Amino acid sequence: MQATKYLFYGISALLLTYAIWSYSRGTEIIAEALQIGQITVAANLYDIISFHMANSGQYFIFAAILAGIGVIIGKKPPQPPPPLATAEDEPHDEWFNAENENEEQQEPNKSHKTAKNKEEF
Repeated sequence: MQATKYLFYGISALLLTYAIWSYSRGTEIIAEALQIGQITVAANLYDIISFHMANSGQYFIFAAILAGIGVIIGKKPPQPPPPLATAEDEPHDEWFNAENENEEQQEPNKSHKTAKNKEEF
């Protein structure tokens, strides 16, 4: 599990390095074009942003996603809940017998309401 985490971190670092290099190289190309007068910022702002996103933006996003996956994988998994009681763990026959004995011990008048008691409510 730990090796997988470091694999994602490594790939993320490589993508981040490439994204930074690509961004700096793209900025140099745009700066040269501006210096020559081939493009202007006001007229070509959308194209400049699109150029940076196509060349380096996606690699920044991929690096962030892979680093996030590495963090998620690196977290300690939650402990499983304790096992539930099974039929072998609890003697059901004793429980049912005890309940039946309690019902037999009750007086019939107290367990059922009579017509007189219903009228009082």
